[in-house]
Amino acid sequence: MTRTALLAGLLPMLAFPIASNAAPALPAAVPPPATAVETKPPAALARSSSPWPQIGLGSLQLLVAYGAEIGGVIALGEAGLYPRKAGIDSEYANVVYVGLLAPALASAAVCGTGYLSSAYRGRCSTTLVGAYAGAVLGALLGFLMAPSPAPDDTAAFTNAMSAMAGVALLTPIGAVAGWHLGKQEIAPSATASASSAGSPPVPALSLSW
Repeated sequence: MTRTALLAGLLPMLAFPIASNAAPALPAAVPPPATAVETKPPAALARSSSPWPQIGLGSLQLLVAYGAEIGGVIALGEAGLYPRKAGIDSEYANVVYVGLLAPALASAAVCGTGYLSSAYRGRCSTTLVGAYAGAVLGALLGFLMAPSPAPDDTAAFTNAMSAMAGVALLTPIGAVAGWHLGKQEIAPSATASASSAGSPPVPALSLSW
């Protein structure tokens, strides 16, 4: 009985150091961090879309500017508002008249059509500067490229007609260029920001297998 009692008392003492010297248990495998999918707000998606809508807007601005410029000059001429009616009998006075009137009409048309854009707002100041720059360039090119006068025409008449054609051609182009050079991106509205902020989070994509 004494040996049995001694063996029973020594067994727990021998088991304790063996258990304490055993290798520690490995921690549970931790999955790698999830990678969230980056998404753009609706306003950013609209601005990073295809440039075709802006090209279409520029084409529409150009067409409207030509119509306003030519139609406005013809309408004022029919109403009797031109230099010769005021007693100024000079061919070059007509060039000055068209060169002052056409850029104002084209700029108004381009600025008005620009409000159709939902992403940008142009500045009428740069539009007006571009229109007058186009008018000056068109007048100079018209004078330089004027053909020889016909037998029944004078050199002043031919030069003036060529200069007015150059003004009518390049003024709308300058106005559209000025609008697009001075345009600024419209900030996203508060409603769009709130809706994008309140939208549910995008589920993350886990890379663990």
